[in-house]
Amino acid sequence: MNENKRQLLLVYLYIAIFCFSLGLWENYNANWLKGNGFSIQNISLILSGCLIGACLIIVAFNLIFKKLNAKPVIMVATFLKFAVMTIMAILFQKNISFAVIFILFITDTILSLLIINSIYPLVTHYAKSDKIYSVRKLIEYTARDIGLAVAMIVIGFFAHNFIEYNIILIIAVILTAISFAVVLFLNKTEKEEKEIDFKGIFKDKITVLFLINQFIVGVAYNVVLGLQVFVLSELVGIGMFYTSVFLLVVSIIGDGMGMLMITKKFNPKKQETAYFVKFGSRAILMILVACTNNAIIAGITIFVALFFSRSFENKTNGVFVNRISKNNMFAFSNINSCIHKIGQAIGIFLSGVLYAHGLWAIFLAGAIFNLLYIIIGLFMAKYYYKENEEKAKNDAETNKLQVVPNHKKFTLKGRHLSFVNDKRKLKRR
Repeated sequence: MNENKRQLLLVYLYIAIFCFSLGLWENYNANWLKGNGFSIQNISLILSGCLIGACLIIVAFNLIFKKLNAKPVIMVATFLKFAVMTIMAILFQKNISFAVIFILFITDTILSLLIINSIYPLVTHYAKSDKIYSVRKLIEYTARDIGLAVAMIVIGFFAHNFIEYNIILIIAVILTAISFAVVLFLNKTEKEEKEIDFKGIFKDKITVLFLINQFIVGVAYNVVLGLQVFVLSELVGIGMFYTSVFLLVVSIIGDGMGMLMITKKFNPKKQETAYFVKFGSRAILMILVACTNNAIIAGITIFVALFFSRSFENKTNGVFVNRISKNNMFAFSNINSCIHKIGQAIGIFLSGVLYAHGLWAIFLAGAIFNLLYIIIGLFMAKYYYKENEEKAKNDAETNKLQVVPNHKKFTLKGRHLSFVNDKRKLKRR
């Protein structure tokens, strides 16, 4: 096994352990807040406000530090996240003020975003392809789901005064410490020689549309699933324990589906297929919930959304991310994630606002944003195919100028070309 493969496996190990920690914490941080006495409206405000604030800070961070390597960012951010989560675990149910909670949560959110945004740029130091992009995402999803499974076990054993959610946080702290130990074994990555070209990122039409769609899908997904624990346990009415079982089962099935979809046999050739299957299915079901306000259909809709959420990452995201140069990958990853997270924040905020109106209002908003995402996605696919056709045409033109040895003269487009000394040099006369 060569050094690049060994380093890539270490990165995958880090992703698995760190995202295991995230799966524990981020699925139940809203419950942890509720255990500290916050209302659902205040919880949605804290979570959405933290995402927006964190994104603005990360954009400023990228503008100030234009030459950054992914490994040191991951290493420092992981250590700081361990410290912040430890403080939160200690302060649980200590009558913490809103301001202190907000500062801790926004710091934790900033560090999590920096780490997740830095992972793929780090991966590209060792390998880069649409399939590797999907593999990285699948490891992340699967590890989060394992975290969800462990959290469910903890909830099953402990159910007293929200103490189980602090135990979940303590386990997440331990896993974060282990992930920090793993990243220390990574080799130092190459130092980039050029500064980030922010203007170049936003000059490309396909990239701009992709970033717009990242915002829209963030809203579309989180207006329905941003507070999925409360939607399922209270509005659908299946209770907290069965909500955990439901989320775990559908997530594991979704992981299997995602792994199946990256194989040649099941991976769709066209991007349009991926958009219609992944997002069209949930849009149709969301419209049905909006029309009927039926809890069973709402549960089915969430199942379908989670079932396909792990699939087709290479078609809907990977092909567009990999168009970005390696030099700009770290900055683009942060910009992309920040725009997506702002969409998530708005989705969570809308979910909190619409929560009082019931299922129909939440799912109607989700249907509208999903349909908008599909429309823009189809335009992106059209431009992407056109770009590839033009590239293929240019490559074909270049191939026409290839020299055939031992031919003294031949005519190309009405012009005479000759060889000199039988070499691959052409003189035009």
